[in-house]
Amino acid sequence: MRERSTRLAACVLPGLVAAAWLLSPVPACAQAPTAPLLADAAGAFVADFVARFSNVVAEEQQEQRIPVERRTRRLRSDLLLVQVGDGGEFAAFRDVFEVDGEPVRERDERLMRLFVNPAADAARRAQDMADEGTRHNFPGMGTLSNPLLALALMQDRYRERFRLSLGRLDTKVGPNARVLSYAEFVRPTLLRGNGNRDMPARVVAWVDETTGAVLRTSLEVGGFGSLSGTGSRVETTFAFDEQFGLNVPTEMQESHRSGAYEVTGASTYGRFRRFTVTTDETLK
Repeated sequence: MRERSTRLAACVLPGLVAAAWLLSPVPACAQAPTAPLLADAAGAFVADFVARFSNVVAEEQQEQRIPVERRTRRLRSDLLLVQVGDGGEFAAFRDVFEVDGEPVRERDERLMRLFVNPAADAARRAQDMADEGTRHNFPGMGTLSNPLLALALMQDRYRERFRLSLGRLDTKVGPNARVLSYAEFVRPTLLRGNGNRDMPARVVAWVDETTGAVLRTSLEVGGFGSLSGTGSRVETTFAFDEQFGLNVPTEMQESHRSGAYEVTGASTYGRFRRFTVTTDETLK
């Protein structure tokens, strides 16, 4: 990965060049970064996140609701991020172990054990576990219930698929939180709907303009923000974690609508633990 600077603006002072870290109070000569420059810094954060957060398991506590029916379901799961391939791609897998306080199996951390001594089909078996867990979801949750999906779309390899736009500072999220929007315009789209139809994604990221760290993401697909209200929205909040030395997901809010039907979810993340992948060699 090429090295990048996190300095997003600079001003020329008499006799020297000073880096503008945009701390409060902001020097009069400091300017907001451009959208491409801030996207570069956010992309570097994502690449670092993947490298440092791979092979980490988090416990997810999720509450699903169908508001019109006043139904609620609570799930506890292990969520695992693993890097697949050599290009930096990553995948998140979920293994449900408790539904409404009742265990659905013994908690044996199956995902972690699967990747400690990985077999050739480890990713497929992990996906089988994730598919098995979806039977506990309320209808309509779909496949977008992933706190890291927006982050994945912000990777550099997908940059040319999105139009970027720079928004305002949102000090409610952080003193240096700049809003950066990604609107997908290339077809076919990365995310696919029923019948393999295009599902253009719109990502809004709150990025610390002094460091490039992502503080919050919002992903909308399927025209969620339109008058029809059909589609999905998934919002993730990140916070700094001392153990890993970077921002990690702490909360996810989601809503999935199809006409008048809506199912929502609220998730929290904790009990992060890392495992080490090992390999065995036999010499003959």
